[in-house]
Amino acid sequence: DTSGWRLGEPAWTVRRLQSQRDEPVEVRVRGRSGAAQVRVGDGEPVAARVSRDGDLLSVTLDDVTTRFTVVHAAGTVWLAVDGHVAALREHERLASVTGAAASDGAVTAPMPGTVTVVQVSLGDQVEAGTPLLVVEAMKMEHVLTAPLSGTVTELPVTAGHQVRLDERVAVVTPPPPGEGE
Repeated sequence: DTSGWRLGEPAWTVRRLQSQRDEPVEVRVRGRSGAAQVRVGDGEPVAARVSRDGDLLSVTLDDVTTRFTVVHAAGTVWLAVDGHVAALREHERLASVTGAAASDGAVTAPMPGTVTVVQVSLGDQVEAGTPLLVVEAMKMEHVLTAPLSGTVTELPVTAGHQVRLDERVAVVTPPPPGEGE
């Protein structure tokens, strides 16, 4: 049987990934988890090893090992390390999920968790970047901020509310054109 056989080097597996704040990036991987190469964007390939034990992921790149807590939820891979959390989605899925929501004033939960603090009320006037509420997830607090300046017109959550990934937790509606400028 020659299935999977290849003359020459192993082929690259290519994925386009995107975090919540960054542009999509092409990640190429070839080899096996114990002895692979990884190339991010136009960078040079680096030696990589990956192992997983439950929700703990160990990644070694160029002999530097980082241990992540990893959670899969609704097509998103959540990586947590040293008090920081990153959400990664394959780019094509991200584009179809986020669509028009990026500029409509909707604020959604970045991951499943519990609302611990609500810092605004319905009708409050807020500036872009104003903290609206805090969601605790994976033993860390995530401050959710206003995506634009305007009025808080939806606030369906209170402290203690359990939220799902991408659940709408607030909406900030911009002032009509000509007002507030």
